[in-house]
Amino acid sequence: VTMVQCRKDRGSAGIRVQRGCPGAYPGQVKSRSAGWVAMILMLLPVLTASAQELLTLDESERLALKADLTAPRFEALANARKEQAVSAGQLPDPKLKLGAVNLPIDSFDRKQENMTQMQVGIRQAFPPGRTLGLRSEQAEAMAGADLARASTMTRQVLRDVRERYLDIFYQVEAGRIIDSSRELFDQLLEVTGFYYAQGRKNQQDVLRASVELSLLDDRRTRVRTAEDRMRADLARLIGQQAAYRSLSESFPDLGELPARSELEAAIPSHPSLQA
Repeated sequence: VTMVQCRKDRGSAGIRVQRGCPGAYPGQVKSRSAGWVAMILMLLPVLTASAQELLTLDESERLALKADLTAPRFEALANARKEQAVSAGQLPDPKLKLGAVNLPIDSFDRKQENMTQMQVGIRQAFPPGRTLGLRSEQAEAMAGADLARASTMTRQVLRDVRERYLDIFYQVEAGRIIDSSRELFDQLLEVTGFYYAQGRKNQQDVLRASVELSLLDDRRTRVRTAEDRMRADLARLIGQQAAYRSLSESFPDLGELPARSELEAAIPSHPSLQA
């Protein structure tokens, strides 16, 4: 046993200095404080993530539509084409015409020559046939096509975010099942090893249980990798912070699937066919 001598001396300034005592050095106190601060900083993201609300499918759709910029661009373009349709159906602006005929350029005196004339007029162009109406109809059709493109992009965003959310939901639930099954395999391996020690099981049984546990761990790794990849895809749609939140444990309500006849009847009016 090593004995540490601890004594207190009084310094030149009358201040007691503790020497040879564990924990008496200021550097050790600072290192311990720094360790606690580092531990708190490491746990802060975990505590913050646990305090966040669960991510639902409805919220994912709302965030994806909010982050999407393609559909609003087509909507703005459609509104601009509607305004163009109104102006395209109107006559061109009249033009005021001012002129001078036979005006002397040496004196610019209008009374010098009897043939000098001053002209004032208004010019109005009238396009032939139904040009104005056709131009207006063309602009209206282009505006309708842009609105159809905006609706198509909105549907595509909703489809993508729903697919990513459901894929992540599947991987999360698969991971939970694997984690619960792993506890049973741990117990099985422990029991098999106990029986093998008593001579009631052979070595092949122990190896088989160990292999099953290894396969389960491999399956858990693949599930976790797939979840991370799908969350990265979801982050492109709803943002990095929201994509890595915990999902709701209840399966989202997707509603009833329409009948086949209703789906076939809705195909001609699909926005992708009208764009």
